[in-house]
Amino acid sequence: MVLDSAMFEKKDSFTETIDFMGSTVTIIYINIDHRPQYLNDAFDVYDSEDIGGLPMFTVITLGYDRGIVKPYYAALYGKFALDSNDERLELLTDVFTDAIEIYDQNRDGYSYP
Repeated sequence: MVLDSAMFEKKDSFTETIDFMGSTVTIIYINIDHRPQYLNDAFDVYDSEDIGGLPMFTVITLGYDRGIVKPYYAALYGKFALDSNDERLELLTDVFTDAIEIYDQNRDGYSYP
């Protein structure tokens, strides 16, 4: 399954909550050329490998780390075409699916601050 429901036109930024394979997923799009300072400041948090590349996709879920459930993220870099045969788009779909599975496994153990 591809991320057909995540298609959008480029804007300054937006947030949209969608149904993805029966789970609720929030997509946040940030246009690098028109982002506010607080999003500029957050870029380095997710660019943990100091790649500085764009576009960057960051997936945030809940992970289990030495007995503690806490937010966990992965960053991917590259352009993803909207063609359903594109292997990169399938990879992103797989990453979303894995993130949902990990979230579902750990959500009951997470203490919200």
